[in-house]
Amino acid sequence: MEDNERKWKEAIGFVTKHYKENRFNPDTAWKQFARNRTLSPGIKKQAVFYRVAAVIIVLLISGIVYFSANRNETLLASIDGTVYLLPDSTRATLQKDARLEFNSRFGETNRSVKMRGQIRFDVAHDLRKPFIVITPTATVRVTGTSFEVDESGNGTQLRVTSGNVSFTPIDPSLSFACTAGMSATYDAAAKTIAVVSPETRLSVDAMNETFAFENVPLKDVADLLEQFFSATLSIPEEEREWTITTTFNRQDLHGIIEIINLTLDSHIRVAE
Repeated sequence: MEDNERKWKEAIGFVTKHYKENRFNPDTAWKQFARNRTLSPGIKKQAVFYRVAAVIIVLLISGIVYFSANRNETLLASIDGTVYLLPDSTRATLQKDARLEFNSRFGETNRSVKMRGQIRFDVAHDLRKPFIVITPTATVRVTGTSFEVDESGNGTQLRVTSGNVSFTPIDPSLSFACTAGMSATYDAAAKTIAVVSPETRLSVDAMNETFAFENVPLKDVADLLEQFFSATLSIPEEEREWTITTTFNRQDLHGIIEIINLTLDSHIRVAE
């Protein structure tokens, strides 16, 4: 018992001798630890500078890569018959003052070009990526063919040498399938369209709602009317190649169909 009391007194004496105020205070100890590991102001500024510089470098590199991948190539012609070979092996023949523009990634995901003036295209065949020519007033779409586009600013003219071409004016947005020997002309100011083949002629005057057909097969008449009136028509298979020559002026769809059926004894129907 006496031995235990002696040891207890020795322990109390040791603590009393070495104790200093706040030496074992946890809050004080943590503050001291934090002060010992705080960066100096100079080092702080240096670290921030390097971080900002790294961000700027990353942004610059990203911008350079983005704009390099998305820049446009422009081809110009100072004389008639200027020939360029596009990345997909399409041959473009530009007449004087013509302009052809395409993205630097042309051929990778699409084959779209913009143009002004008069250009002939001999298009490399690729069913997966149609070749698209865009003028201010119309769009031409093909997979592989030869054709010429003449853009005047007031309209667009297409002449097809070979293959199949889709011609779509900007307003009214009607699509016409053109084959070898056919031409299509669009006047943007008058909103008129004329599609001509060696045997037929079809014209649309959108402002006056006039349709003129010369020896045009009923299937092509129906296709035009479906697009213009946003309707669905049915024609018996044996009547699709029948032809008609007539003009319709400011008549509704049902009136047009009634006249065609009475004239040819055909059986075209409008889906309700």
